[in-house]
Amino acid sequence: MSLNKKTWHYIKLSTKFKVQMNWHLFNILIGLLVFAVLSSAFGGSSSYSTNEFGKVAIHYVSSDLAFVFVLIWAFVVGWTLARPAFREMDFSFVSNRFTSHMSSILYIGFASVIGGLIGFFSLFLGKALYFLFYSTDSVVIAKPYTIKEILIGVIVIISLTFLLASVGYFVGELVNWNQAFIFIIPALAIGNIVLDAKIGDTVGIGQLVMIFSTETEWSMLFLKVLGFSVLIYTIVIFLTRRMEVRR
Repeated sequence: MSLNKKTWHYIKLSTKFKVQMNWHLFNILIGLLVFAVLSSAFGGSSSYSTNEFGKVAIHYVSSDLAFVFVLIWAFVVGWTLARPAFREMDFSFVSNRFTSHMSSILYIGFASVIGGLIGFFSLFLGKALYFLFYSTDSVVIAKPYTIKEILIGVIVIISLTFLLASVGYFVGELVNWNQAFIFIIPALAIGNIVLDAKIGDTVGIGQLVMIFSTETEWSMLFLKVLGFSVLIYTIVIFLTRRMEVRR
């Protein structure tokens, strides 16, 4: 289907509908991040050392838990968009499955930007809370962030959020296409973990994860996420063509 003016109209209506229908997912993310921030600020790891000059206490305020929550949330967002009931409601606004997929991609992009920004800046909230509740005279910032580091951090977390949301959408559409994938996907994941443990190396899914997790250049990570996302969305559109509803 060509992307003419009428098609874009359907896509915009569908995207707006998805934003309105799934706004509660952002409330869930905020709740998870509040828990992560409080856990990091007041329940994070600490280390102590004593020497002839006195005692030193080091408290680590980390964003690891918040980052994990954001990625899990992103997968759920993608999975939610692929639910059969939600997908059928989408046809009140779009003409076929192609425009439905396009609006889902736009919504995933929107959700990834908002969720990534909230998740990234929750780290600063955790540190601010630590400053408020502890004496600032005893707090030393090991290394302040630069503007460049902040921008890179934002791009990285948004890219990974988009990646996990895309994977969630892909998995959800595979299950819709064939219910056997409900059992095949968990079996593949568990089998891959067992195989990795036996051979002492990463193969299959593990290697795919390493492609993204070990990338040190943000630009290459962005390109990898973009390329992989284009691939899985192309597969989804191809698999669902036979289920297309035409008006």
